[in-house]
Amino acid sequence: MPGNEHREFAATLNNLAIALAQQDKLDEAEAVLREALDICKKLFGHDHPLAAQSLSSLTDFLRRQDKLQEAETVGREAVAMQKRLLGEEHPSVALAIGNLALVLEREGNLPEAESLHREALAIRRKALGSQHPVVAQSLFNLGVMLKKRGDLPEAEALLSESLAITRKFPANDDVDIAEVLGHLSEVLANQGKISEAKAFFDEAQPLRKDIK
Repeated sequence: MPGNEHREFAATLNNLAIALAQQDKLDEAEAVLREALDICKKLFGHDHPLAAQSLSSLTDFLRRQDKLQEAETVGREAVAMQKRLLGEEHPSVALAIGNLALVLEREGNLPEAESLHREALAIRRKALGSQHPVVAQSLFNLGVMLKKRGDLPEAEALLSESLAITRKFPANDDVDIAEVLGHLSEVLANQGKISEAKAFFDEAQPLRKDIK
């Protein structure tokens, strides 16, 4: 096949992997994504936007399977490649940084994870504006991170901002409103704000889904 057809095939595999992951078929998604990555590297070398995108997605899939050591290695490669290809302030760079931050958070490296979450949030705010749905995702991720560290006032502020944006985009796939409500309820309860916490808890109950 000509090069363009190979590239389209790799892109199709990438999209298929994401669709499989959304169905929680993570083993299949990982295998398909590795195939797409191999095609990209053979055709275009190691520094190519599609390869960088595949690496970023693979980071997330590996984290969700608790393959944390490999996820960290792949995640750092994805961030470095995205920055080389796109510069320091592109939204795709923020996605790669955010995926790596979640891996480090799962590994218990909270200081570096927090720094990366803040970096991803800053890039997204600058590139996309303060009311974009993916900004809500970064706010949520950082808010949950700070909740774990016990920084409840800032966690409350970030989660409240995430919730306000998410309410404007009810079809947002990046942030689940019930999950935001649940974490915000916990943060408020832990600060003794019981009536506010109960209101968010009650709102979340009919919306809850099984979230991995």
